[in-house]
Amino acid sequence: MDTVVREWRWGMRLAVAGVLLALPTIVWPAWRLTWPAVESQPELWFWSWGRLHVIADERAPDFPVAAVPLVVHVLVLVMALSATAVGMVHRGRHAQKLGLAGAAAGCVLVAKGVAERAAEVAHWSGGNGPVAEMTTLPAGLGENAALVLLTGALVLLLGRPAVRVAAALWRQLSVRAEAGRHVEDAAERETGIGAGGIIVQGLRPGDGTAPHWSSPDEGVPFTDLSPDDDRFSPPKQA
Repeated sequence: MDTVVREWRWGMRLAVAGVLLALPTIVWPAWRLTWPAVESQPELWFWSWGRLHVIADERAPDFPVAAVPLVVHVLVLVMALSATAVGMVHRGRHAQKLGLAGAAAGCVLVAKGVAERAAEVAHWSGGNGPVAEMTTLPAGLGENAALVLLTGALVLLLGRPAVRVAAALWRQLSVRAEAGRHVEDAAERETGIGAGGIIVQGLRPGDGTAPHWSSPDEGVPFTDLSPDDDRFSPPKQA
C-alpha cells in the first residue's frame, strides 16, 4: 500500500509540474519559422493555441487574435492545474479521480500543441521554395518538457491498475482455454475417437477392428429387390 501511495504522490507532483510548465504558452509563442535565404527575412511566430504573428515588411498581413481558442486553452490549463493540485493534496477517492482527469486533460492539450507544431513544420518546410528554419522558443521547450512530465505522471497513475487489469484478463482467458481443453478431452474419452477421426458404420466407438466381408456382395447397404426387370420402361396399357 505504501508503494501505491508513493507512486500516486509522485504522479501528482509530476502532473502539477507539467501543467505549470505549459502555462507560459498562454502568453508567449512556442516556436518560430524563418527563411534566411529570402531577402526580406520574414519571421512567423506561432502560439500553441493557434495565434500567428508575421514579422516582415509593411505588406505582411495582420492576423487577428482568435479569442475562442485562447479561452479554451486557458480554461483547460487552469482546470488541469486545479484538479492535479487537489489530487496531490487530498487522498480521497474523488480527489484521486479529479487529479487523474486533470492530468489526462493537461496531457491531451500539450500533446495537441506539440503535434500541431510538428505538422506546421512539415507543411512550411516542404515544397520547392526556400527552406525554412524552425526555432523552438522557451515556451515551446517548456511545452515539450510538460508533455514528458505529464506522460510520466499518467504512467505512474495508471501503470499499476493497468497491469492488474491485464493480469486479471489473462487469468480469465487461461481458465477458459483450460476449461475448453478439459471438455474436448472428456468428449474424446467418451466417444473413443480423437479430433479428425472417422466413424465407420457398424463399429462401436473405440473398436479397433476393421469390417470384414466374406464375399463382395456382403455388407452392401442396399440391394434391388424389385422383381420387375423392366422397371424403367413406360407403363403397360391395361
